Amino acid sequence: MINTFSIYEDLRECLGDEAAGKLAAVMGKVYEDIAQTVTKKEFIELTDVVRELAEAQKRTEARVEELAEAQKRTEARV
Repeated sequence: MINTFSIYEDLRECLGDEAAGKLAAVMGKVYEDIAQTVTKKEFIELTDVVRELAEAQKRTEARVEELAEAQKRTEARV
């Protein structure tokens, strides 16, 4: 967590109260926004999971098709 009060105190000496307060507040908001963003590593992990799910979906579709064909053969025998 960012210490905006400490930043404010450091900036107050050269910028004054109002400017230091505004700048510290903006820096706090930027920090929060950055903390909420997805990292490159997390994005890569997510794309890997999506790829795995897509492959699993393809296997499921192929298996369902095989089962449908087997059912047709069974119905033809009956």
